[in-house]
Amino acid sequence: MNGMTSNVKTVVRFTSTMILLFGIYVMLHGDASPGGGFSGGVILASSFVLFTIAFGRNVATQRVSMAAAEALASIGALLFLIAALPDLVGGFSTGGFAFRAALYLENLGIGLLVSAGLFIVFMTLASYRVKTDREK
Repeated sequence: MNGMTSNVKTVVRFTSTMILLFGIYVMLHGDASPGGGFSGGVILASSFVLFTIAFGRNVATQRVSMAAAEALASIGALLFLIAALPDLVGGFSTGGFAFRAALYLENLGIGLLVSAGLFIVFMTLASYRVKTDREK
């Protein structure tokens, strides 16, 4: 499948970039406003889903391969684990630079994990095709 028309592709190029930037904003400002890693990750994944629908599965996997998405999910889980480990071992801190940095790392890790995971699920589901009655 080659994707949609050139008009749709032009609009998606612009909007998917804006959605991507908004997802990063939501992900990194979750400590000060509604949002955080999970919701930011879902917004990031929706940008990739929109791009895949407009341009087709082949173009999307050329931009972000499944191996790269799996690596991003692993990096996100590792970032979250590194940021959350001091809290799990020594109790939760209540302020300071280290606490703020840990929140950013936790949000970033969760965001990467969720966005890459949803992208992997979407691409896996998009790779299957249901045969119609005429094709059987």
